Amino acid sequence: MAPPKPLYEYAEQFYEALLANAEQTLINNVEVKTFEGKLVELFSTLHISSSYYTPITRYLQDSGCMTVVKRGARSVLSVVVLHHKPDSETYNNFVTAFGSEKKEKKEEVSLLLRRLAAVEQATTDLAFLKNTSIDFENRISTIEQQMKDKERDV
Repeated sequence: MAPPKPLYEYAEQFYEALLANAEQTLINNVEVKTFEGKLVELFSTLHISSSYYTPITRYLQDSGCMTVVKRGARSVLSVVVLHHKPDSETYNNFVTAFGSEKKEKKEEVSLLLRRLAAVEQATTDLAFLKNTSIDFENRISTIEQQMKDKERDV
């Protein structure tokens, strides 16, 4: 089954750009390809919509294509270890897992919304009961006062 386009192709392009700008580095006595730089800036050079950045980087990390060793910010450069190029099988597995994760989240949100509605209803019921109770207390007090007034009159 061919992966949906263009996300997979963009992930391949981004990985290739990372690889083209990577250097051999020795980490824990193991030679690895590492990219050191600004990920967002490199991504923007590919002229891919920025809305693809997070799904692509998530896919590349979750599928084991790359590991972000150090996340950059402003003047701090990111350090990324590159492991292997993305392939359609890992992409399809990622999409399947992401889809089921998304469905589970949707079900969790739905359950939480139902629970919230039940709490709101219970709160409304309690407020009604409180107001009714206060009303009954006021009526009873009024009746008691009327009884005391009648007892004094007799």
